Amino acid sequence: MSETNGSLANLTREDLSRYTVRVIHRGVRAQADALLVNVNGELGVVKDYGQTRGLFRHVLARYLMAREAKALACAQGTPGVPRFYGQPDPWSLTIAYVEGQPASELEPGTVPPEFFDRLHDTVQHLHAQGVLHCDLKRASNILVTPDWQPWLVDFAGALLRGRRWNPLARMLWHWYHSDDYKAIIKLKRRLAPELVTDEELAFLQQRGRLERIMRWARKGIKNWARRHAREETPTDDGKPVAAQRR
Repeated sequence: MSETNGSLANLTREDLSRYTVRVIHRGVRAQADALLVNVNGELGVVKDYGQTRGLFRHVLARYLMAREAKALACAQGTPGVPRFYGQPDPWSLTIAYVEGQPASELEPGTVPPEFFDRLHDTVQHLHAQGVLHCDLKRASNILVTPDWQPWLVDFAGALLRGRRWNPLARMLWHWYHSDDYKAIIKLKRRLAPELVTDEELAFLQQRGRLERIMRWARKGIKNWARRHAREETPTDDGKPVAAQRR
């Protein structure tokens, strides 16, 4: 078994079974596992696609991990973004553990106004770093500490601002730039509707035709990935699941 030199930054695939203290989330199909690890008292979370199979594992999983790792690296220094420690292997990455409650579990009427101001400031700082989260509409990707500090997790859908020679990336940035802010307004509308202004409601209604097309295409890609994530997982008779369905 390899040595980590006492640091989450040196964690490897071979170390996971030794240092994992709890499975936070067990992924199905195209989802990753989330593992809580403790390396000499240092807590971290490992996002791991290592259990996936087939085309998804050999192509998409590696790409998704590399893409998310790059987004996290670019986002470092943003208040409310966990520290990124690196990748144990091409199918996983490690971030610092944040003790917080998912915003999806918050009850209406219990959230102070300053929480939404802090969340807005976090997103604004993230965008200044050249990163769009793009999946804050899933409120479970926002962790809330007891002192109402927001932390953003799961950068799988993040977009990076492209350089001048990359017009496609810059075009996607422009199309999705408003998504994170709209997610904040939707969360506020659910938890504290009295705080939502008329201007924010009008902002939610803004959506162009190209944006709708891109959302449709993105949803199709995600559905394809889920279908192929574990298509080669063997069953008791030794045949892949996909083969049994034919």
